[in-house]
Amino acid sequence: MAQGILDQYCVHGNMELEDIGELYFKDLWARSFFQNVIDLDIFYRFDMHDLIHNLVQSVAQGECFTVKSANTKDISENVRHLTFLEAGQNVSTTLQKLNKVRTITADRIDIDESFLCTCLSRFKYLRVLQLPICSLQVLPSSIGSLKHLRYLNLSSEEN
Repeated sequence: MAQGILDQYCVHGNMELEDIGELYFKDLWARSFFQNVIDLDIFYRFDMHDLIHNLVQSVAQGECFTVKSANTKDISENVRHLTFLEAGQNVSTTLQKLNKVRTITADRIDIDESFLCTCLSRFKYLRVLQLPICSLQVLPSSIGSLKHLRYLNLSSEEN
């Protein structure tokens, strides 16, 4: 939904985007794209079939990138969706070279203020910002300039 790919009016009339997204998900689930699906009322937890995962990675090759180590030299300038599993010293420098990023996710690492400030100042069209281990007490005022932001998670939940 946050990426704007659900067509609300073409086929589904006046349905809410959440309901349309759930219809799409259930259709893919019925076609065995997902396995071990658990309905947790407000979201689903599931596994994606290995073949589907490989296909998705192949199709999204230039648009998605997962930073698995401090080495960020392989990031394409056209990347739109970034997932950080580790953040090294040069991550903020690497982010300065990108301008098409729409999604930033860092589920397992603590994000510092310089990383967040770089994201907020550099990516004006950011739609998804998910940093659940962010330890900031106050958000930078520049977050107000993200007019396209649709999903923000700075929950700082302890596991």
